[in-house]
Amino acid sequence: MRKIVINNVGLVFVLLFVVTGLKAQSQVTLEKVVNEWSFHSPSAEKIRLAYDNIALAHENYLKGFLPSIAFNINPVSFNHSLRLMQSPTDGSYSYVNDYSNTSNAGLSIQQKVGITGGVFSVNSNLSVLTEFSTRRNSFNATPLSLSYSQQLLGGYYLYKKLKKIEQTKTLNAARQYCSDMADIQIKALNAFLNLFMADITRKLAMRNIAISDTLLMAGKALLNNGHFTEYEFKQVELQANNNRYVYETSQKDYQLLFRELWALLGKKEPLDSLDVVVPDFSLPLTIDYEAVVKYAQKNNPFALSQEARRLEAEQTLYSAKLANRFNGISALVMG
Repeated sequence: MRKIVINNVGLVFVLLFVVTGLKAQSQVTLEKVVNEWSFHSPSAEKIRLAYDNIALAHENYLKGFLPSIAFNINPVSFNHSLRLMQSPTDGSYSYVNDYSNTSNAGLSIQQKVGITGGVFSVNSNLSVLTEFSTRRNSFNATPLSLSYSQQLLGGYYLYKKLKKIEQTKTLNAARQYCSDMADIQIKALNAFLNLFMADITRKLAMRNIAISDTLLMAGKALLNNGHFTEYEFKQVELQANNNRYVYETSQKDYQLLFRELWALLGKKEPLDSLDVVVPDFSLPLTIDYEAVVKYAQKNNPFALSQEARRLEAEQTLYSAKLANRFNGISALVMG
């Protein structure tokens, strides 16, 4: 009785080990591959970085219309030299010793006016001239000065074109991002389905090997009893060898496709601890053709990219025409 108890305890430990090993094995499902792992693959990260760059450029464009503050300071501008000066009384020339230092500080606030294409600015400046030879300080201050400047021609038109181009580029970048991510999902889906088919072929080959081994044992017994000819036994043996060849080939294909999927997804887990799960296919029975065409035309990034190129070409042409005409900068300064 004691021996039986020990065997039962040992059996329990074996079952626990098997169950633990099965739970430790990670499962590769269609849902994880397409809707989770594909979005964290190296290709997806590259696409995400490209979209972030375009989004950051658009954000910088919008920040360009916010007030900008600049503070300039130059505490030391030392000069010690001989300068050739002309006397205002007799017109004679002589060298004058220039031994001085100039310090200045300024504050500037600028605001772009998009509707006119101009720039409005508020400035304040203070400078100090120190003459060491005479030990005298001179101050020059501009407490407040207001200025507004813009092109005489084309400022508003260029603003409208640039705004439209930026909006088109941003919208196209979002569509291109979704399209590229969908392409990655399709590649991951095809890789998983190829792996799934290889897994089915491999498991089917394993079952065929078990069946052929049974038939081989039965054929051997029939051959020994005279109920089988040598030719019939060789046919059974040939089929068993073919099944083993199919299994070895499918096993290599399975491992190769698994490595390709893992490389596409950028995963680092060892392949020995993975198990492919049968996907749950819940596809719709019918697909509305008109709805598919409508969304494909609406979300196609190619058409929007062509629109952005057309707007850029129009802006370039208009800028070239302005360069061949008389233009200038009109400015209004108040101080």
